[in-house]
Amino acid sequence: MGFLETPRWPPVARNGRTIRTVARLAKIAGGNKGGWGTIAKMAAHHARTRPTFNADPDKLYRNQWLVQAEGRVVDAVRTRIERAEMLRRETYEADLKKWQEAGGKKAGSKPRKPLERRDDAVLAVEVLLSASPEFFRPEHPERAGTYDTERMEAWRDAAMEWLRGRYGDNLVSAVLHLDESTPHIQAVIVPITADNRLSAKVVVGGPDDLRQWQESIGQAMAPLGIQRGVEGSIAVHRSIGEYYGLVNKAWDDLEPVPEITLDPPPVNPFGREKWLIEQVERLKNQVEGVMREGHAKAGAAELEREKTRRLPAIVAQIRADADGLVLTAEEHSEAEAEARIEAAEGTARRRAEAAETLANLVETLAQARVETAEREAEQARRRAETAREEAEAAHRKAQEVGREVVVAEWQRDQAHKAAREAADALKTERATQAIHMREMPLATVLTAAGWQLDANDPRYWHAPGSRVRVDGPKSAWDEERGKGAKNAIDLAMLLTGRGYRDAVAWLGEVVGREEAKAAARAAAEEMAEEPPAPFEPPAPSPAAEPARRRHLVEQHRLPERMVEGLKAAGLFIPRPRGFLLAMRDLRGAIVGAESYDDEGLVGLFRRSRPDRGGVRLSRVMPDRPRDVFLTESGLDALSLHELVEPNPGREQVFISAGGARSRVPWLRDLLTRGARLFVAYRDDPAGRQGAAAIMAQYPAISTRWAPKTTDWNAFLVKRAEASAEREEAEVQPSEDDEDWTPTGDKGNGI
Repeated sequence: MGFLETPRWPPVARNGRTIRTVARLAKIAGGNKGGWGTIAKMAAHHARTRPTFNADPDKLYRNQWLVQAEGRVVDAVRTRIERAEMLRRETYEADLKKWQEAGGKKAGSKPRKPLERRDDAVLAVEVLLSASPEFFRPEHPERAGTYDTERMEAWRDAAMEWLRGRYGDNLVSAVLHLDESTPHIQAVIVPITADNRLSAKVVVGGPDDLRQWQESIGQAMAPLGIQRGVEGSIAVHRSIGEYYGLVNKAWDDLEPVPEITLDPPPVNPFGREKWLIEQVERLKNQVEGVMREGHAKAGAAELEREKTRRLPAIVAQIRADADGLVLTAEEHSEAEAEARIEAAEGTARRRAEAAETLANLVETLAQARVETAEREAEQARRRAETAREEAEAAHRKAQEVGREVVVAEWQRDQAHKAAREAADALKTERATQAIHMREMPLATVLTAAGWQLDANDPRYWHAPGSRVRVDGPKSAWDEERGKGAKNAIDLAMLLTGRGYRDAVAWLGEVVGREEAKAAARAAAEEMAEEPPAPFEPPAPSPAAEPARRRHLVEQHRLPERMVEGLKAAGLFIPRPRGFLLAMRDLRGAIVGAESYDDEGLVGLFRRSRPDRGGVRLSRVMPDRPRDVFLTESGLDALSLHELVEPNPGREQVFISAGGARSRVPWLRDLLTRGARLFVAYRDDPAGRQGAAAIMAQYPAISTRWAPKTTDWNAFLVKRAEASAEREEAEVQPSEDDEDWTPTGDKGNGI
């Protein structure tokens, strides 16, 4: 606030007190100082899921979540810390790689490896913000639980602006409590520094930094007429936990809730089922004991209530006895009667007063006993409820432990299986590469190596200081060295002087793999003696169908009608760990399938024939010219079907090639007279190379399309999310939406 600016409200209340800020913070450390359990209890207090006796349950609806974590607060804190640690590791690995590439020690000192998080490190910081009651209710500051809405909302907005500006993404939770005496905000901060270190000392500071912290809050609240707390005050400041401890002292003085104990789980996973059964039975017995205690105290409370109900009858009897004494005096003589009446009246009055005093005392004592019994009964009921909740939580935890063991064992088996498959694939790839290289013509190798053909004798090839004679497709002789070669790999070893593996790698670099693949294909066609076995689609899994359908609709944003149509046609095959999309030839016969899991395309199912067809979806319009959209995967083809608007004048066919293939034998049969081809491979090296090869085969009718995202399904998901955001905000699309159109070599869009 500037020097001459006037605050929105007076800084001094009507009772002469200065209106000041109230700000407290508490650090929550790990190890034996509470750690995650303390954070969970704190979050339960914020959300009012545990008893808060200084809060009015009838005003619970007033509370406002200003920053609400997705899921549990303790999970949000853990996720923020783990993300920071991951970023630190990535930064360290990048710096280490640069250091190594720059020459190691010659480039300077080696980057320091990030330190592991200490067990007693501060995991989170709880911040409490409020102001003097005179600010929220200037007319009647003594009326707890009331507030001026305009002042409260202005203070809330200023406090949240300060919190977000100071802590940014480290602010994982903030709630405004309006169910207690004075409005206040309780927030949870994760102390992550700018370089992704977990350090409360840097983010929050030490005792000397708290003065600046209070000054910062005071400056943020100054425009509202709220000053910072008294600097250098000798008042005893209590932490947030101590404050609530004093408020709840009456509850803490009651008998403690009996501790629910469990035996630790066995190390051997085969004994966990027996352990779970024993612990559930043990919890059941402990809960029943607490409930019996509660029932007994509830009966004592009922007895006290019965005594209280009988008190009015006792008082009435005492008063009737007093009235009888007065009536008896009328039977004596007038003189004696007057004396006796006066004495009886005095006695009656004294007895009545004594009886009334006694009745009031008895009633007060009885009421006190009833209230005590009711409190004890309520306490017993809450103990039973708490014990039941803890038993349920322990049961859920036991189930989670069992599931985690099963998942861990499955993941270990999958990792071993993947490692074996990767090793087999690498071995197969090397063997296949060697076959390809071995079948290459010798002249191709010599040309790529820079040798020149002798103009006078075509059998000889020359290089500076060397000469090689080629006697046939698989025979070469170096006359100077006296060595020969029977194939391309032998010739590469002869020319370079390298070993077998280095010679194969050299051939792949200088010659390329296309010549080798062409030779291998020719050899394979000659060696083929019988056609491959026909494709047999696997049986679908009915139990997995709902989850797989929901995955396609919710994660991949495909329409429900499309998924239903694919299932009805037998083209969508749900599996226990994924699903298949059937590949069809141009006559409609199933010739293979693409396999998907939760992460995306895995590959082609065994015995699939991508040379005969692909995953296809069409907008059929007979006797109309055809537009063919060729994609790498079936999921891309289905996504592009939703992205491309129907064209009333043309038939549209969306089909996958089963990868970024440069040769698609069945494509020519789709490109009838007047057809147009849109090659919609992904915008990566393999996609660009494959698309260029396809377009070279059909240069007159082909157009290149490529998504700006990783693939067409990611493009569809991004567009659906943007559409949902625009509908929620009820605004028109902005100029930035031009990024949603795919780009191509000829500038075409959808």
